[in-house]
Amino acid sequence: MAVSTGVLNGESRSFPPALDERAAQYSMLNHVINNLAAPLVNVDEDVMWKVEILIAAVIIVSLSVVYLPDHGVFTKPFKAVWRVLLGVALCYSCFLLYLLINYNRDNAIQFLGWLDPNLGKPLPEKNYADNCELWDAENPHHLHNFLDRIDIFIVCHLLGWMWKTVIIRSAALVWFLSILFEFIEISFRHLLPNFYECWWDSVLLDVFGCNALGVCLGMLVVRKLGLEEYHWGFSRGGCWSDHRKLLLFLFITIFVEVLDTTLFFIKYELWMPTSHWILVCRTFFWAFFGPPCTTELYKLLYGQLSTFPLYLAVGTIIQCLELGLCIKFGQGVFHESMPSNIRISWAVIWTIVIARVIHLRMEAARKPVNGESVHNERVESPEQRN
Repeated sequence: MAVSTGVLNGESRSFPPALDERAAQYSMLNHVINNLAAPLVNVDEDVMWKVEILIAAVIIVSLSVVYLPDHGVFTKPFKAVWRVLLGVALCYSCFLLYLLINYNRDNAIQFLGWLDPNLGKPLPEKNYADNCELWDAENPHHLHNFLDRIDIFIVCHLLGWMWKTVIIRSAALVWFLSILFEFIEISFRHLLPNFYECWWDSVLLDVFGCNALGVCLGMLVVRKLGLEEYHWGFSRGGCWSDHRKLLLFLFITIFVEVLDTTLFFIKYELWMPTSHWILVCRTFFWAFFGPPCTTELYKLLYGQLSTFPLYLAVGTIIQCLELGLCIKFGQGVFHESMPSNIRISWAVIWTIVIARVIHLRMEAARKPVNGESVHNERVESPEQRN
């Protein structure tokens, strides 16, 4: 091999370096790498697996920031913030899909116990309908049953409905959703013991307490911040006279109620306490991912969305995955069937709603608009009508 000579810093050296010099450089590099990797040699394998999962999530979120499209409506504080949120949603959907495909309920509980050693233990059953006497004359504190229900979760309940109102921006629709959820609790309390509540708990603390106050505070925030109020057509019955509005109204109703209901089933089936960090992260995720989903649905209702509703699509996929987990992990856990009166009531309600949708769609198909069928007509928003 030909060897050339040169001068570097006043010294004559051969190029390429002699074999012993290159070996010394390699030895030094090997020494540096070994010293850097030494702290990882004795790390527990479980910790390494968790680190690898975290690194994979960081890579997905980083690629999302670079390659995913911007949200068409939400641009503040930075467009990258919403791309990060979409990347987190993709990570969450992959995590749910992994659980759904690979694990049954017992294995999923073991997997969560591996993620957090505090999990994997049965939760103590708590029944909120043990003593439903509102006024106890024999006790010095006559309202002790009522006051015992007031804790930190009451504040969380209030803030939850306030933020839900800020997201949906319609007092009438959120009020309807809050009442509907009480009926859902009644429908599934044969499966979930903590759905059993005293009448005053449901009426005074929930519907006319936290829910009503949360709706009022939420609308106050919307108006103070100058946010656009959303007109879903619910307050004036418009959704009952247009099949598209009715379908989207059903979609957002199912979306919100499934989101709330699956939380309780996941807690019960996977033995996760309400205050656990995984459920807290899920709550905060939906608190920030809900606004772009709702906005895309509203713009879609009035034909103002020029791009594909990506956030709404990803949110719907996550909802389906969470619902699939609840159904899969609930097999063998729940043995009681829904009471016949509740089953018949829901069957009647859905029959009426589906019949109305079909009727409105048939009317729209028969009604021409400027020589074309009405399905080509855009629904005008209240702002466009004004």
